[in-house]
Amino acid sequence: MGQGDDLVLLIHGLFVDNHASWYLSAAPVLAPHCKLVMHDLRGHGLSERPKSGYTLEDHVLDAAAVLDELGLGDRKVTVVGNSFGGRIALAFGVRFPERVRSLVIVDSHPADTEFTELMAETLPLPEEERKQRIREIWENWTSEVSIDRGMADRDAIEMRQRAEAFGKRKRAQLSKAMWQLAYETSFIDDVRAASTVSDADLAGLTCPVQPCTGKSRTCERRVSV
Repeated sequence: MGQGDDLVLLIHGLFVDNHASWYLSAAPVLAPHCKLVMHDLRGHGLSERPKSGYTLEDHVLDAAAVLDELGLGDRKVTVVGNSFGGRIALAFGVRFPERVRSLVIVDSHPADTEFTELMAETLPLPEEERKQRIREIWENWTSEVSIDRGMADRDAIEMRQRAEAFGKRKRAQLSKAMWQLAYETSFIDDVRAASTVSDADLAGLTCPVQPCTGKSRTCERRVSV
């Protein structure tokens, strides 16, 4: 998608996410200025859900293979990753420094062990317990988003109603996606064994790195921006 000399790879997060998260948000704004590549991570969206291969390294190699398949393997790329996609982006920069122009890490963490353990503990739960846990995770997630106090009352009410309906759909999606990854693949074992991006790896990055939003402050402390 898009045009221009600059090449940008947009990587989404886990579970309910897919490349549409970028396609329907930032991509239309960026498209007039650069060439964009977006793909569904394995097990997500319309990509196949293989029985194994969900480590961080697997996702990095998948991203490289997508660029190669498109004939873009010889071009420098800016890699933008959101959430778990941010970890993939950092790992891509460490694995293929010669291919990376810059990195943009959005709402992510180089080694989110807390998230890894949360997912590993949640996925194998019996269905009802898993649904309840997902509901709690989602409610904690959405509670951080506040309605603009400057809105007119009726607009605020309508926004809350839409958010509640959206939340129900997302919970259903999340539950289904987590169930499929948990019981049809090696995702749990791969997540638990997933390699992380170490401080030494971050210190070795020579390309520009831009962290965005709160969670990425850990990355910001470790990488010269």
